[in-house]
Amino acid sequence: MPNDDPNPRIPASRPDRIAGWAAALGILLVLVCVASAGASVGPTATASARLGDRTLKQPMRGHDVRQLQNRLRRLGILKVPATGRFLSLTRSAVRKYQRTRCLAVDGVAGPSTLRAISSNRRACSSRRGAGGGGGGGSRSPVRFSRTVTWYGPGWYGRRTACGQKLTSRLMGTAHKTLPCGTVVHFRYKGRRATARVVDRGPYARGVEYDLTWAVARKLGVISIGRAEVRASR
Repeated sequence: MPNDDPNPRIPASRPDRIAGWAAALGILLVLVCVASAGASVGPTATASARLGDRTLKQPMRGHDVRQLQNRLRRLGILKVPATGRFLSLTRSAVRKYQRTRCLAVDGVAGPSTLRAISSNRRACSSRRGAGGGGGGGSRSPVRFSRTVTWYGPGWYGRRTACGQKLTSRLMGTAHKTLPCGTVVHFRYKGRRATARVVDRGPYARGVEYDLTWAVARKLGVISIGRAEVRASR
């Protein structure tokens, strides 16, 4: 039968439809590839970072983390293989290194720690005149002679600067700058006592620590008032 429609519709052929789908799929794949490339820029850039380019902390990863781990392994501080991942064992090793070099102990390999590692800084025990109560060699802490006093009676019941209630049983010490909770080990004529920083002070000239009565009693310095003791962290 003849077609009277002046504008007859020409159906699309199957090859044309397949070509259209292929073009759409190709565009979609290009977009996915671009998005994936953009997402991988960060890790790729940091993976090739060199030691000292950035501050390293848990849970970062990269070539510089592996370099840090290898340095700590050579020093005998890190006992596990270098993995390039900054996890709990690496953080503990960094803290140990910081203690032995009289650095702020936070487990973060920041500029000061990285400079010390790069310059092969010696342990505190090997550096003449090292100040502070920080730890010493990598195997055992260095003990420094420090002047201490003690306090307690007349102040019981009050809150310390770190929030503890001062009592006759509180094993603590006051220090001007050490963070609250820092553990300090004291030795005096064969006696030992361990205390945490619970307060601020002392403010007497030449005095490093102000012990609570309980610590002073354990060390046997109650009757002395002021004593030279060994202190380590």
